Amino acid sequence: MTPDIYTNLRFLNATNFSLNTNDVGCYQMIWNFPTISPLLGPQSYSQPYLLQFLRGGGDENDAGNANIMIETFPLAFLYGGSAPNSAHYLQITLTSPGPTFAFAVGVVTTADWPQSVELSSLVNWIVPPTSPGQVVSLGPLAVPGTNAGSPNMAIAFVDLEQIFPQDASSIQNAIQGNTLTTQQVESLWTQTSSYSQIVPSSSS
Repeated sequence: MTPDIYTNLRFLNATNFSLNTNDVGCYQMIWNFPTISPLLGPQSYSQPYLLQFLRGGGDENDAGNANIMIETFPLAFLYGGSAPNSAHYLQITLTSPGPTFAFAVGVVTTADWPQSVELSSLVNWIVPPTSPGQVVSLGPLAVPGTNAGSPNMAIAFVDLEQIFPQDASSIQNAIQGNTLTTQQVESLWTQTSSYSQIVPSSSS
């Protein structure tokens, strides 16, 4: 039997709205999402959720999924699955909650959410399309005793108008155009970390 593989996935909510969830399901894996909303309150962060595939026979059938919403607007569809060669992976399909939101998502696939501005470049910033959604690979899960995969990942849902009330459009355009400056990347990390309270503002 091959070893169980896993990741610890943390969420940050840098909005004034609750993140809700539904349609949580899994097969042959540990998928520790709450099945009753809310997933996460406004301006807050979660403890990491353990997502672990129980490796063994029939690995190609392993799967887990969850819908994530802001209020009732779809934001993300998180899916964990396995290929016929038993390679296990995570991916997330991101959708904009609508044109009235200046919305962005920060994804870290190689570590937990950075705890210092010096590591802010680890965050990949995305402005999701309104439709049909953007599939983002979170990569393979970690295999114990090896360097394969990442044992920690993080996803931040951000209302840019809340953290950059005077500059939301220009930040959003820079993310979309892949033209973020180092100063903007650091500012995104600082404001998101402070607004979600994962890093106290005095430390950010």
